[in-house]
Amino acid sequence: MITNNNTRYLNEDVLKKIQFAFALMVLTALFSVMAHAGMDTTFDGWVDAMTAWIEGSLGKGISIAFVVVGIVMGVVRQSLISFAIGVGCALGLNYTPAVINGMFTAFM
Repeated sequence: MITNNNTRYLNEDVLKKIQFAFALMVLTALFSVMAHAGMDTTFDGWVDAMTAWIEGSLGKGISIAFVVVGIVMGVVRQSLISFAIGVGCALGLNYTPAVINGMFTAFM
């Protein structure tokens, strides 16, 4: 009986490994199809306009506003955390287009 139980557990382990390998194959096929989804050019005009705004004078103005509001809130609350959040938002706004372009061009 011990041999039968060990054999049954071995078969369950093998079955789990086969299921895991099958799931990996399905996910690999799915993600390879999704990698080609970045080839769509439907909204290229909108993306170019938004990128130009963020990287241009509008983005610089918004970044300055983030920092100024952070300074004011830091003075009001007597804490540097608000200033740090303002600077973080300004940096995030500045680097977001490059990060997003890097994410979508990494697999092409």
